[in-house]
Amino acid sequence: MRVMNEKKFILHSDKHKQACINFISGLSLETLHQVTVAEYEKVRSLDQNRRLWALLQEVADHVPDENGELHGREYWHYRLRCDFGYITGTFRIKGLDAPMPKSSTQMTTHEMSEYQERIVQLLVEHGIPLLEWV
Repeated sequence: MRVMNEKKFILHSDKHKQACINFISGLSLETLHQVTVAEYEKVRSLDQNRRLWALLQEVADHVPDENGELHGREYWHYRLRCDFGYITGTFRIKGLDAPMPKSSTQMTTHEMSEYQERIVQLLVEHGIPLLEWV
């Protein structure tokens, strides 16, 4: 769940750390707040995003599902995140529990690289000629 007034700090120096401390000190205790401190990981880059959607388009254009049908890239984006184990939980749809894959916008650059390499491997396994940009 995304909080409306969320504030993030990346601590590059003591000055940044002090700004974070000052912000937390100024919070009212009349409202509950959640504070999480974690090691910073850069999320996927714009170049990775463009490459991801181009790879998914290749899958959509050339890789049939187990019934021999082609699907759009959104279908494959959901399915491959599930198939590759990027599951964060479940959600209920039409009375059934379905896997909830991790949003690719929340993947680190490392996770995104791994995800894309698995998509490339899928294309290779299906004998799809790889384009020069892959």
